[in-house]
Amino acid sequence: MTDENSEKHILCAYDYFRRQNLLCTRCNEPLRGPHLTAMGKKYHLEHFSCTECDIVFKQNDSYYEREGKIYCQYHYSLLFAAKCGGCYHAVLKNFVEVKKHGNLEQWHPECYMIYKVNFYKIKKRKEWHGLQSLLRIHDAGYNHIFCLFIFSLFIFYF
Repeated sequence: MTDENSEKHILCAYDYFRRQNLLCTRCNEPLRGPHLTAMGKKYHLEHFSCTECDIVFKQNDSYYEREGKIYCQYHYSLLFAAKCGGCYHAVLKNFVEVKKHGNLEQWHPECYMIYKVNFYKIKKRKEWHGLQSLLRIHDAGYNHIFCLFIFSLFIFYF
């Protein structure tokens, strides 16, 4: 190699790869074989993984990025995603945004429909308590699928 003064230098393999910007971001070792570039950084294929659990992402897998770190869907939703105003689980894709009690909340569309149907029925018929108590079950932190099940009951029942 030559520098500004046209002097020749012999480089070790590590320095050669470093000058070529071919070092893995995770392990700082030279990228001699197949590698990938994501978020402007380079990785060995086996080092492109979740920061929290080391799940290695394959070619077409989805990943989430936050402050330069990589996360799987589970850890991203656990650590950073907004929580649904109905079931309190992570809201990652489609959502309804509602201003409730002065706060802006995000809801799964299914959870919001359950809330709206429940609110309307209670307001319209005060004696309608059986289904109201059933709807409160989803507030105890049950899965999003349970909300879909309850919503399908509404459609069938009414």
